[in-house]
Amino acid sequence: MESIYDGPNDQVRSGARRVAADVAGVAENMRIAASAKLALGNGASTLKRQARQAADSADGYVHENPWQALGVAALVGVAIGLLATRRS
Repeated sequence: MESIYDGPNDQVRSGARRVAADVAGVAENMRIAASAKLALGNGASTLKRQARQAADSADGYVHENPWQALGVAALVGVAIGLLATRRS
């Protein structure tokens, strides 16, 4: 024998299942966002460290070989100047 209250109970159960699925989806999206934020933070830290190492290396080279560094800078300046005047 079916009660008149069986219909609403089924609707409540169905609604509760939908809410639970939505909450699970939101939790998964939050987990993905947190993982992405951590990965970006790690990537930024790595990039920052590598840039600092490159700058330190360049600084050391310039201090050890000042005339060569000056020559390279002069050649780069001439090359840029030539390229800039060609386009005008």
